[in-house]
Amino acid sequence: MRKTLILCLGLATTLGFVSCSEEEGFTYSTNPIENTALKDILVQKGYQFDANGKLLLDDLANNTTTLDLSGTQISTDALAELSMFPNLTDVDLSDNGYGPAFDFAKLPEQITGIDLTGNEIYDYDNLVSVVVEENGDETVTNLHEITKLYLPETAKENIEDLVRFYRQNKEAITAGTIDMKMTDVDGNLQTYTTLRDVPDANLLVR
Repeated sequence: MRKTLILCLGLATTLGFVSCSEEEGFTYSTNPIENTALKDILVQKGYQFDANGKLLLDDLANNTTTLDLSGTQISTDALAELSMFPNLTDVDLSDNGYGPAFDFAKLPEQITGIDLTGNEIYDYDNLVSVVVEENGDETVTNLHEITKLYLPETAKENIEDLVRFYRQNKEAITAGTIDMKMTDVDGNLQTYTTLRDVPDANLLVR
């Protein structure tokens, strides 16, 4: 009887170690998600979280390089939490009701591709930094690394941020290293340029 008890205790102990080992085999994000709306969206997409709200870094999460959040109306304040995805670089934020400004500082540094079409955005904060010298020369510095930037039709009104970004990165845009496009009045994506249609001649006369 005593031998049987010892054997059972030993087996239970062994199984306990196996169970613990298997549990430790799961890897989770360092920080828990705070935004419940974003968490609900991600759960609907199949992502899993532990009881503390930390993202399970399974194959789905680890292989996520692009994320479609279009039409979700997700707050820009929640975007920083996308850093929980280790390999995410591209996010679709189209048709989310953003505007009149979008702040690139709210995006994790790892996000280099962004779709902002379908929003009424006129200002693009923290996309570039501009220093004007005494002689009028400008030094433009990118504040966020960009490989893809899809813009709404309202972007044509912006001459402070986007035009400077375009001129600063024109070589890369021309070469296709940076994919920069803007929708036309019909919602079709077109290659971004600084050319604009001349206003109606009758309006010019007035």
